[in-house]
Amino acid sequence: METLLIETAPGVITQTYLNRGGDKLIIWHHGMPSPRPFSPQMAELFNSYGYTVAIPLRQGYAKSTAVGRRPIAEDTKVTKAVVAHLGFDEFITTGFSAGGARALADLALLDNVTQGIDFAGLVPSTEEFNPFENAPEDELEFFDLIREFGPELKEQFTQWAPGFLANDPMAEFANADEETKAWANCPIQICSTSNRI
Repeated sequence: METLLIETAPGVITQTYLNRGGDKLIIWHHGMPSPRPFSPQMAELFNSYGYTVAIPLRQGYAKSTAVGRRPIAEDTKVTKAVVAHLGFDEFITTGFSAGGARALADLALLDNVTQGIDFAGLVPSTEEFNPFENAPEDELEFFDLIREFGPELKEQFTQWAPGFLANDPMAEFANADEETKAWANCPIQICSTSNRI
């Protein structure tokens, strides 16, 4: 996997992870709080279907220029510039978690998107949107209960968080192969089986 620094607007650099795998392009919008390159297994899967995958890191992440708060629609300009820089005419857009909103923005605003996928996406909504409109009654009761205990839950979370954060996140990968362990140890950096770039 390569790391590219692409000028996506005058004076604005977007760090982009690139996994060259074929003549079709997927743009992968990462989630929060940190971007990570594909695992070796994911890269191999996309390669087997002839896809090149580009992961533009949002402004302010890693070596991408920080530009301050802005509408998600502005990120489509970054996507468009990355796609053009890589020499592709069209692409599939995907997003995971907070990246889902960016994938949806690509679909809505860019003409050269052929398909889009939103994995476990977080998306902005309007005041008129009611996410609980069709929820089953027992779930609505549960959400009401959570709202009622909100301040108490926040206090419990504040007490619980330090212990949780002290846990070793790598314990989950204790029995993984070395390539997967190397990937899991580098949430911001690019890893290969032989070194970190």
